Amino acid sequence: MIDAVVVAAGSGNRMRAEIKKQYMTIGEEMLFIHTVRVFDLHPQIRSIVLVVSPGDEEFVTGVLRTYNWKKQIRVVAGGQTRQESVFYGLQALDEGSEYVAIHDGARPFLSQTILTNVIHKVYEYHAVAVAVPVKDTIAVVDDGKIQSVPERSTLWSVQTPQAFQTALIRKAHAAAVQDLFSGTDDASLVRRLGHEVHIQIGGYSNMKLTTPEDLVIAQLVLQERQKEERFYEFNPHRDRI
Repeated sequence: MIDAVVVAAGSGNRMRAEIKKQYMTIGEEMLFIHTVRVFDLHPQIRSIVLVVSPGDEEFVTGVLRTYNWKKQIRVVAGGQTRQESVFYGLQALDEGSEYVAIHDGARPFLSQTILTNVIHKVYEYHAVAVAVPVKDTIAVVDDGKIQSVPERSTLWSVQTPQAFQTALIRKAHAAAVQDLFSGTDDASLVRRLGHEVHIQIGGYSNMKLTTPEDLVIAQLVLQERQKEERFYEFNPHRDRI
């Protein structure tokens, strides 16, 4: 079994909205509800820690109580940065936690298949990050001029979830706190300890909702997901692709 830490403590400034993006609605539900449900439905997830902005704990707990969840969900306050919020989420896990999947609350379209693949791989390698090959040409730019163009086949866009042996990721975060080190993500903290992080191929629909344009795409993705769910309700013996 594996636990989950869902980080939904961001301010969402780039969304340019009056409310935090995790509380904006997609379809008829708040963004963070869609994300939490992915983990609640997975049979190998034992418990969920939901990290929210300090002061939002009571509000989020109230929203969660309006749903019937299968798993235990613990709501904790985050910090000033994502890294600090993950650190607090890890501290809230039960001492018996062996593995943990860390996921952005603003990625509501993680598929059960990808999550399953991540879980299987982390049991073997102890450190796994979801990623997809980049589609565009990436240029290194300095002073407004292209300096180099890396080979695209070597470039991947890293997503979440990132899953780790719990003792390993706790050690990585503790070392970062001690050294005042700020990493790009949790995988960078583990790599800093000299531990390899393996890649699990993700999906382009596992997007992080950051800007108003992302919300438009999210509505379309949700509509397609709902069509698929209705299709399999009436065709229960049809294999999923």
